[in-house]
Amino acid sequence: MAPFEGHGSPTASLSLGVSKFLEAKTKELFTQEQHRREYHAALLRVQNNQSNNDNFKYDISMALRSLTTVLREIRFLNKCKITIAHNMTDELYGVVVPDQQREEDIFEETYTSVLASSFDGLSGQQNRSTFPKHDRVSFQSATANRYQALFDYGGYKLMWCHMTGLELDKALVQTVHIVPKGLDGEEIGFLFGESNFDKNDPRNGITLHKSLAMKLETAEIAIIPALLPPKGEVLQWKCFVIKEDIIDATACIWGSRVIKFRELHNKHLKFLTPNRPARRYLFFRFFMTYLKAKKEGNTYFTSMLEQRREFWASPGPYLERSALLALARMLKVDLPPSILERTTLVMPTREADINSMVPGAALQISHWLRISEATEKEQGCHSSTSECDGHSAEENTGESMAGGSCQRGQM
Repeated sequence: MAPFEGHGSPTASLSLGVSKFLEAKTKELFTQEQHRREYHAALLRVQNNQSNNDNFKYDISMALRSLTTVLREIRFLNKCKITIAHNMTDELYGVVVPDQQREEDIFEETYTSVLASSFDGLSGQQNRSTFPKHDRVSFQSATANRYQALFDYGGYKLMWCHMTGLELDKALVQTVHIVPKGLDGEEIGFLFGESNFDKNDPRNGITLHKSLAMKLETAEIAIIPALLPPKGEVLQWKCFVIKEDIIDATACIWGSRVIKFRELHNKHLKFLTPNRPARRYLFFRFFMTYLKAKKEGNTYFTSMLEQRREFWASPGPYLERSALLALARMLKVDLPPSILERTTLVMPTREADINSMVPGAALQISHWLRISEATEKEQGCHSSTSECDGHSAEENTGESMAGGSCQRGQM
């Protein structure tokens, strides 16, 4: 068995494989379109030469429906090819191909899955933009389903916190937007090299205890990749405390036990399924965290990061290079060279597109930085504690959260 991704050469080989698959898929769809057009036209010709046209109405209707389906898929693939490629790369990252299965079949299965979830997202966009409550509830539901994070024990609902590895009362858990929820639309999509960005994609979500969700939002903690795993194993993620002055502060209280940030620092997140958030969204959140640390003069964090050879331990085509450089100029931030190494993609971007899109993205990000800073001050710096009345996966084993294994699932 062999994984798609050879970790010695980050996602380049996998991205290339996905790109070639989508090129072949596009050609295949155009061939299908041509054949179905010809079949539909042939049915119409035969029908016109028959005295009883009713015999052909059903066949013509089905042929037209089949043609319409292919045309719709072609339009969607042409419009969202970059987004589909990104999502396929994330889904396939580290996947092992069984000896008895062809890589082409795995690509096809992943493409079908990504396409289905993308169509679901498109069909819901109008409702979500019109009804904010529907927006929130549908995002929570889709995220919980993706990670199998919701449990119902006879009407008593618990939700999984990925950072602590605890089942908690649902009211204590928040479904977090990894790319902050104030950032959305074409301007943010442009940074990813995509035509748009849907903040309610469940790949942009994760479930955390509310106090930890708040610390993530105020950029006091972050989610970062652990060291690259052996070939064929799933990439793991860990909590990282950004501000050293909260390391001994209380993160939350679970029963009689006080959980400090020190226990969570460098602790691997615990996932119950193979699904993970999109790596490009986690990278973007970390980039935002870096911007806030630069703005606040948090040299403890920024100096340590800027001295590293790699800005991000899981390389990939995350942000469009020219757009990122333009964004840094507008935000008046000097980027370390390492951030441009193996974390960007190059698109045939026109200067006019940069001038029309990046300023809007810069405004959204500047607004988030102000809100995040104000929220942190409102929280009373780092003195908040929070009751974490839940059930741990280690509860029945007597093992500590820091040292025990997660009984409900593997990370």
